[in-house]
Amino acid sequence: MGKISQVDYFRVPPRWLFVKITDDSGNVGWGEASLEGHTQAVEGCLDAWIDRYLGFEADDIEHIWQMSWRTSFYRGGPVFMSALAGIDIALWDLKARKLGVPIYQLLGGKVRNKLKVYAWIGGDRPADVEKQARTRKEQGFKSVKMNATEDLGWLDSPSALDECVERLKTVKALGIDAGMDFHGRVHKPMAKQLAKALEPYHPLFIEEPLLSEHISGIKSLASITSCPIALGERLHSRWDVRPFLEAGCVDILQPDVAHCGGISEMRRIAAMCEAYDVALAPHCPLGPIALAACVQVDACCPNFAIQEMSLGIHYNVGGQDLTSYTKNPEVWKVTDGYIELMKGPGLGIEIDEEQVRGLSKDAKAWVNPGFTAMRRKEERQRTRVSRACDNCKKKKTRCTGRCPCTLCLRQGIPCEFTASYTRGRLPSVIVDEAAMKAGAPPRISIPAQNSTPGTPKETQAPPFQVQGSPPEPVPNPQLSAPNEDVSRDILRTSPEPTQTDSQGHYVGPSSGVSFLLRIQKRLHQNSSLSHNSSIFTFGDTPLPEYDSTFFVLPPKADAQRLVERYFDFVAPTHRFLHRPSIEKLLEEFYETQGDMRNKEDSAARTALLLIVFAQAQAYMPPGSTNQDNRCDVTARYFFASEHQLSKERGAVRLTSVQARLGQCFYLLTQSRINQCWSLFGTTAHLALAIGLNRGRRGEHCCPTDYIELECRRRLFWSMYVLDKYLASALGRPRTFKDEDIDQELPAIVNDTDIHSSYINPSTTKTQCVMMAPIEHMKLARITSLVLRDLYPIRPPSMSHRLELAAKYMKDLRDWRANLVRFLDSDGVDSSLLIPIYHRQRNTLNLAYWHTILLVQRPFLISNFSSLAHIECRPGNSSNMDISQNIADCLEAAMGIVRIVDDLFQGNQIFRAFWFTQYYAFCAVVVLYIYKIQQPFITASTSEGYFAAGQKCQAQLSTLSDTDCLSKRYCLVLEELRLEGLKQTQPHTLAQTASPSTNITPSASADPAIQNLTTNPSIPASTPRSDSSLFTTTFPYGVNIPPTPESAGFAQFAPSTNPMADFTSWGQFDSLVTAGIGVLDGGLQGDLGLGFGV
Repeated sequence: MGKISQVDYFRVPPRWLFVKITDDSGNVGWGEASLEGHTQAVEGCLDAWIDRYLGFEADDIEHIWQMSWRTSFYRGGPVFMSALAGIDIALWDLKARKLGVPIYQLLGGKVRNKLKVYAWIGGDRPADVEKQARTRKEQGFKSVKMNATEDLGWLDSPSALDECVERLKTVKALGIDAGMDFHGRVHKPMAKQLAKALEPYHPLFIEEPLLSEHISGIKSLASITSCPIALGERLHSRWDVRPFLEAGCVDILQPDVAHCGGISEMRRIAAMCEAYDVALAPHCPLGPIALAACVQVDACCPNFAIQEMSLGIHYNVGGQDLTSYTKNPEVWKVTDGYIELMKGPGLGIEIDEEQVRGLSKDAKAWVNPGFTAMRRKEERQRTRVSRACDNCKKKKTRCTGRCPCTLCLRQGIPCEFTASYTRGRLPSVIVDEAAMKAGAPPRISIPAQNSTPGTPKETQAPPFQVQGSPPEPVPNPQLSAPNEDVSRDILRTSPEPTQTDSQGHYVGPSSGVSFLLRIQKRLHQNSSLSHNSSIFTFGDTPLPEYDSTFFVLPPKADAQRLVERYFDFVAPTHRFLHRPSIEKLLEEFYETQGDMRNKEDSAARTALLLIVFAQAQAYMPPGSTNQDNRCDVTARYFFASEHQLSKERGAVRLTSVQARLGQCFYLLTQSRINQCWSLFGTTAHLALAIGLNRGRRGEHCCPTDYIELECRRRLFWSMYVLDKYLASALGRPRTFKDEDIDQELPAIVNDTDIHSSYINPSTTKTQCVMMAPIEHMKLARITSLVLRDLYPIRPPSMSHRLELAAKYMKDLRDWRANLVRFLDSDGVDSSLLIPIYHRQRNTLNLAYWHTILLVQRPFLISNFSSLAHIECRPGNSSNMDISQNIADCLEAAMGIVRIVDDLFQGNQIFRAFWFTQYYAFCAVVVLYIYKIQQPFITASTSEGYFAAGQKCQAQLSTLSDTDCLSKRYCLVLEELRLEGLKQTQPHTLAQTASPSTNITPSASADPAIQNLTTNPSIPASTPRSDSSLFTTTFPYGVNIPPTPESAGFAQFAPSTNPMADFTSWGQFDSLVTAGIGVLDGGLQGDLGLGFGV
């Protein structure tokens, strides 16, 4: 005996609700209370009951059932009975497990050893159902069920019935029995005709020919047709069933164990049916627990006929199917139309509680796809007033948002919009000129948003006035933070600068943007950019030219090694391909000598395989091939792939998008990010065209192809991750907006566990290779929100930025907390890890630290025109303490630097590591900026960070022997490093590296940079004031005034400078990574710093 001590329930995808009961002895039982489309209602019922059940004897199943039924004044109904079913099933499972026997042994014992089963197929045309029926036959089924027809009118054309008859004939011709489900969609006049039309072809049964509330109509129909009539899924107790049995209008009863009160009530219903010579065929399009409960009752009922299974049903989306959440999915294997009776204790299935708990987190309740009219408010056209006038705001009444508003017009008072607005971007106000002429007050002012908290109202300049004179000039308010934005209209009252270029921007020798101009000049001087390159590749090194029509296949053994290298090393988290499919494609490729059998998509499939070769070749270990030859071979693969894609005709295919995304990743390995950006735009549009951003809906007619389903999800979310990387690296808008996406994340299963008709998760405890990609996708979601909220066109106020930073730091730490064992394996020798897991750990750590940089780096500096602005000093912003934000930013930078150091020390860093190079650059920039701001902080605290940055720069420079991104990065970092040294030792530095000197990473003016690569490892802890951790010294003098070109760092540069827009983090990233920026278009004519085109 044991008392109930705990009741839990879990909402899990695709649409199921599991219940777990534990007694005070630790015995556990599982039940299912799924009610399709009404999950929250059942959960509410369970919440109301749970406390009542605690303390009951778990063995007293009937007592608990009767107490639940009889003590409830309002009884029955789907919600009540589904909740009761979850409790009842779990109690039976608990008791039988405790006794070590199957549940059917407690119900009187079995009367059969195997059970006949059927599965669902769908489709609107005979060709559709024929294909699906053949698939079911291959799975072992001998019987199926399908829709009889779509909704029919009360009196529809008889021809509307013809397709239904044809579908039944098609399936029967395959030697398969078929039940026809009317779903209650047909009204009485048409139901009689349809039943008669189906009779000659002997359906297994006709299900719900009319809705269950029409008992007399069903009875009348039963008297005129020989087709067996089945119903019962909407009957929830023996009292609901009794009228149909007494009327003699049902031949096969289909109670649903999850809707009719569980095993206890279903067993009683089955006994009633036996007394009326009615067969039992339980309804069960639900989860494994509900099906296992049905099987337990089926085993001991003499009138059992056939059992429904939800294996591969169209509702099972998201990678979860009947075989999910269990450790012994083999019990559902169908052989010759039957499944073997389970012999294990309890329900006979073993629940994977870890998977249940994992997938129940943030699981959404399933909603009937047809119930969409009010599904989301944002999908409805609506009018919302986002700003009220002062009068309505004061009275807290609804305002029309127009000027003048209805209330002010009625009361004859001025309608003003002068109150400060603090809810984001200032909304526009519609001026009703007709109403104003009719007698509204003569002056209505709508001032700008007060962007500086605490600024007196008198200093706000109204940027828009309906009538009246222009606003008076107002003094420039004192800024309190680097990110505090001031209205451009205030700037119009400032004196014009005496020295401007053609665009009206001051760019003289002491300009705040001289640093960026100097960087731009250096980048252009040290780059092999082609002036004749395409606009889609401008900024990238030109690709070598080859004849793409001529290509020699590599030996098959080499090709197999390339495919292995791709999956085992190249794609740590960007895993959008299915390995067995690619290996199968490789076999076909060589069997046909490149002439694929399926001509329709042969070009795309060939292109996909070739781009896999190209990426794998780029990541081959050092020494495995000559470096120049490697670049030559990878380029040939790429051009051959591009040539194949140029031959594509017809509709867009999934493979078309896969191949182009592979090309994007290849271009990144070759530092051709501008071409990648252009190609990614096309690829993204193709992905949207075939609906990769949407979950698969409305395709209930076809059995799910799980390989295709998972490939679609993997492909889209890999594109999503890449999109966020490109947006941050290039300082450009995101392509995929979160509000346009409802695609589900891929399943966490290995490629070998995915089959066309089912997913069979591995039962071993080994790490799943898809875990890290899924986590990277989740991290990219956070990154997307960071880019949206912290890097908008109009920066948020400091107070709002602090709130957002706190929010996203919590999200990031919560994300990492779930992976702490994988990411924080301190003390573990990385060389002992399997290469792909080692790569995954580094990739996730780098992405995590970089996202923190995105969140916190604006607190260090808002834009590069104010690099030496006293208001930008770390740890101080008016009365707001941002010292922790700065500390988090530095910690993230050091986290990246340590990973790069580990890779370098282990000789595991590759030129093709495109994201590692960018993340390292971002980290070192932060460390150098912290050093540059040394006049505003204690000098000694920055030395450890500065030395760590120099070491990372030296390591990055080892990849800069060719024109790649790391070379660009090192050029910029060298400028920042020299500026940092000027803060304490400017004298010798001015002599060592004058502004006109071309500094290259491989031949730096400072020899100490090259000595850094021999230094000890970067410390695991964050550097403090002790600079002795880094032994390198730099022989620079002191007290030399800055040269004119570098004066931008020594002069006071207020952040209200109009050039601030051109010197933001986004523009800085765009200039450095892409080699082009806003400055190219506006300043090249006068300064000669552009490309001269």
